[in-house]
Amino acid sequence: MRAAGNVRRRSLANGAHALSPRGELYSTETIRQRLNMRDFMDTLRASGIHTGGPPALSKSDRQSFANHLDKMLTRYASSASVVRARGQI
Repeated sequence: MRAAGNVRRRSLANGAHALSPRGELYSTETIRQRLNMRDFMDTLRASGIHTGGPPALSKSDRQSFANHLDKMLTRYASSASVVRARGQI
């Protein structure tokens, strides 16, 4: 799992966009917060404390993801068509 956070961080640094399974648009700051929380929870588990896991994805989580993905793809398609029209591809 550690590699996934690093990949997201490097991807954002290179101008990519990342969306969580719950529809949250990742930023460098939110990734840093999630990595810190993951490390903290790992420390708790290593000391024998049962931490449980994340809640199951709800219908609203899935809908939020779908809505944000649609917005991102629409934005990308619009910017890609502008670039094509300028002959930059």
